[in-house]
Amino acid sequence: LGMTALLKRGFKVSWFGSLAGAAVFGASGYARGMWDTHNFMALPWIPLGLLALLYARQPGKTIPAGLLTALCWAMMILGGDFQAAVLWVACAGLLCLFLKERARLIPTLLLALFLGLLLTAPQWLTTALASEDSYRAHGIDAKEAVERSFHPLRLLELFLPYAFGNRDLWFGQKLAGAGAVKLVPWITSLGMGSLSLLAILLALRSLKKRALQWALLLVLVFTPLSFGRFLPGYSAWIGLPVINLFRYPEKYLLWTTLGLSLLAGFGFETLYALWTSHRLRAARIKWLASWLTILVLGSIAVVSACFRMAADGSNYAAWISPRVLSSGLVCLAVFFLGFCITQRAVLRMILPVLLLIDLLLPWYMEHPTTSNFNPLAEPPVAQQINALQTSRDRVLQDPALQQFPLPRDFATLSLSKKQSILFRETLAFNTPCLWGLSTAAGFSPIESSRMKDFRKSTIEPDDGSAPTAVQLAAFCKAADVKWLVTSSPRAAALGGCGISSDTTASWGQAGETVLLHITNTSPAEIIPLEAGKVTRKTPSIALVWRIRPGVIRIDLKPGEDASLLLKETYASGWHAINQTGHPLRIQKTASPFISIECPAGTTQVRLT
Repeated sequence: LGMTALLKRGFKVSWFGSLAGAAVFGASGYARGMWDTHNFMALPWIPLGLLALLYARQPGKTIPAGLLTALCWAMMILGGDFQAAVLWVACAGLLCLFLKERARLIPTLLLALFLGLLLTAPQWLTTALASEDSYRAHGIDAKEAVERSFHPLRLLELFLPYAFGNRDLWFGQKLAGAGAVKLVPWITSLGMGSLSLLAILLALRSLKKRALQWALLLVLVFTPLSFGRFLPGYSAWIGLPVINLFRYPEKYLLWTTLGLSLLAGFGFETLYALWTSHRLRAARIKWLASWLTILVLGSIAVVSACFRMAADGSNYAAWISPRVLSSGLVCLAVFFLGFCITQRAVLRMILPVLLLIDLLLPWYMEHPTTSNFNPLAEPPVAQQINALQTSRDRVLQDPALQQFPLPRDFATLSLSKKQSILFRETLAFNTPCLWGLSTAAGFSPIESSRMKDFRKSTIEPDDGSAPTAVQLAAFCKAADVKWLVTSSPRAAALGGCGISSDTTASWGQAGETVLLHITNTSPAEIIPLEAGKVTRKTPSIALVWRIRPGVIRIDLKPGEDASLLLKETYASGWHAINQTGHPLRIQKTASPFISIECPAGTTQVRLT
């Protein structure tokens, strides 16, 4: 709907061109690849924001256009896609410069950016403060991030969608390069339909239009950037301020897709005129023949490239044959119907039908994994913990655990579905947050780099080996883990390492997987100023009360000067006061936790 409105109202394209361009955008491989992610939440606001900005071309509409644009840009920020929000500003600025009404558009854009920042201040200010020491907010390791680069050879997917496979069966693993870990890309096809290529070629004939020049510039700029590590000099690009916060080069394909869809929308307007006019029948046949020739040559090139890369040629032949057949039938139908039929009314009906068939045929290739299960449904472990716990205690899945409580039909699922369900059932990454759990395997969505190093050095070594029972027990005590999912033999071994626990649930035919409730870990510790010397004058902890997220109260039995080690992630935004409201000093320590200086006589520490 957003693309339809942008093309129809913003760029004055015909109804057919607008609907066709919007369909191409919505059916693109990029939209399908991002369906399961928060990146998809930003997509509707991108064209709507541009439409709101173009409203300022009318005299006297600067303020209302600025307000509408600000709202759309704010929704991009609140949607969580920082890269899309930033690059939208760059693309919108370029559009202002390309159009004649730039004197009205540029002030509107500046007003929108100012108002958008004000609208979203409660979100981005707190996020900026909380993410000062976040390794994720500052970009994951560059070497790991650029593995999500779009190989230039995959541009051939424009001729044959999903020619290299999909997430369940990927034949382009060699494109990842030697030593790569992420062998299956995020965007498994750039395909946008065969007819859209003809429309794009027709649009390129009308480059005198400034909007088309802008759309083509988006394609020419962002397509090479999506190549990432395959683009010479890309390392210098990602070293620039702000740009270094962007992670996966593949995400630049959003703007390539936007540019191609806009070109297709303009081109379909021309194609519709060629298609329905008897007077232009000769020109129509010429364009259809050229288009068919290009498609055949491109399809041969991509199939040949894939056959050379595929480890098993017979498997690839079984995969690609129905795709070639369906694409070929559509192309031949378009050519012969356009060649043979001369009745204008029939031609008007045929072109939209052919376009829909062309776009929908590859649609089944990439199913959103969340259409196969409810991602918010509590897994068995989360159900058990939430039924028993009264506060948000930390949960940990033993890295050595091999058997998890899984759905009965798990073995019958495809690879991508298995991976998605494993994230949920094994409480991986930050999924516990969905069910009100606090995870010790990444303490929050903005886990600090020091906390990550602490985890890696104890229970997640770089060589991929599992921690010993001694290491796991030490981590549980250091991080105040209350709930541990592990195996029965490990539970017995942990008991010999000083872990006291109750078995609250078990899974498997013989109870191989167990959920332990650990009873002898503490959320805080008193550290005497003279290390190791605990006397009768040393204060002790009476109560640790997490009133709500970000508000913690610790009651102490008073004593001499000491330090309080609270097992919460250190961040510069924390403030501590004592029972009288006097500020207490918070220090960084060798550990990733919070250390608070408690003068003699302190009976209460309040942390916010």
